[in-house]
Amino acid sequence: MTIFYISLLSISRHWLRKPLQLFFLIMGLSLATALWSSIQLLNSHAKNSYKDAVNLVTTSEVEILVSRQATKIPIKAFVDLRRAGWSVTPILTGELKSDKTITVLGIDPFTLSESKTFMNGLFEETKPFEKFFIDNKLGFASQETIKKLKRLPIDFNFATSNTLFSDLLVVDISIAEELLGEYGKITRLELTAPAPGDRAILKELELRLISSRTTGELEQLTESFHLNLTAFGFLGFVVGLFIVYSTLSLAFEQRRGTYMSLRSLGVPIRTVYAFTLTEIIVLALIGGIIGIFLGHFLATFLLPNVASTLNQIYGANLAYKLILPKEEILIALLMPLLGTLLV
Repeated sequence: MTIFYISLLSISRHWLRKPLQLFFLIMGLSLATALWSSIQLLNSHAKNSYKDAVNLVTTSEVEILVSRQATKIPIKAFVDLRRAGWSVTPILTGELKSDKTITVLGIDPFTLSESKTFMNGLFEETKPFEKFFIDNKLGFASQETIKKLKRLPIDFNFATSNTLFSDLLVVDISIAEELLGEYGKITRLELTAPAPGDRAILKELELRLISSRTTGELEQLTESFHLNLTAFGFLGFVVGLFIVYSTLSLAFEQRRGTYMSLRSLGVPIRTVYAFTLTEIIVLALIGGIIGIFLGHFLATFLLPNVASTLNQIYGANLAYKLILPKEEILIALLMPLLGTLLV
């Protein structure tokens, strides 16, 4: 072991003599890891948000109307559509201010009762229909979500529903306006009957019709979106490795005399391989750790643009807070390690 440590120390002194090479090596590893980890972090965050958006949009299996500008719809549009003979019901969604992990879904029970959506099953399951009308301080949520809500400063009565996914609170649309601070606005309109043939009013109100038949197309589109993100991240990782390859090649070439001296002093070839591998692993881990922090910062910087794109395409609302999972950290550390060993 003494021979190993002495050999490792002697070979590592090269970086003290060539600090610029060490800087470029760490920079290459950090940039490669940062580009990969940031894209994967955004990809993972986007997948979760898209999944929630698809659940909110397609669980009713009906046609919906959304804004062409990817913004909230004025409540006046609902009135105009009803007067024009459109059977629609307003829906308001958003993140709860006191806990942004919980999504609020506001419904209008008067117009909703005309349809056969999954939300009508809430009243059939728990039988609180009259109470929902009389005391609209009633919300539907899963048992897990209700436990979280009871810890918040909300004056509410809750009814448990097994048909709702976690972190979703269903309330009257007037209560949703108060919780979200979105007065006089709605997120979308759901059709409770087939759409009329004359759709000129949609252009006037700047709305577009999304059919439940487009769900498969949306899934294909999002798979392509995530694949492009992954490919972009991998391309950035490979570009960063080019810097690593050039720097390592130059360093080994400049240390060839040191390697030959160690071999002439009787250092076994296995020891040479061992301390060289140790050096590579340590440098890769240092660059990887720095790259993870840079990647998180980069992902946070890019998140608003990604959120805007997903909102326009899918109507998905991404939370502006990134959480780095342990699995992503391990993968982000493995990538520079494997990349360095390959080059």
